[in-house]
Amino acid sequence: IFLRLLLVVPALVTAGVLALAAHEAGHVLGARLGGFTLRMFAAGPVKVLKDDRGDWHVQRASTLGEVGGLVIATPTRTQRLRRSARLFAGGGPAASLILGIVAIAF
Repeated sequence: IFLRLLLVVPALVTAGVLALAAHEAGHVLGARLGGFTLRMFAAGPVKVLKDDRGDWHVQRASTLGEVGGLVIATPTRTQRLRRSARLFAGGGPAASLILGIVAIAF
């Protein structure tokens, strides 16, 4: 049973991090569709930051909130802001739902 745990636990952790990354990627897609500018993306042990010059940097997540997943994006316009915010907020759950359906199907 110990040997089985050595195989199952890492697989579950990996699946969890991938599911988290897919969820956060859904927020990124929703933000982009809503016209937001992406500032930061974090999922699991990795975060990606945009600096003031517009350059992207990959770093290790340093806080529990970042490890748990986080997308920071700012609106680029105020027209239809409510719709844009719904796309941003709903992108993560939509990605999780799609991932769940695909996982059950296969």
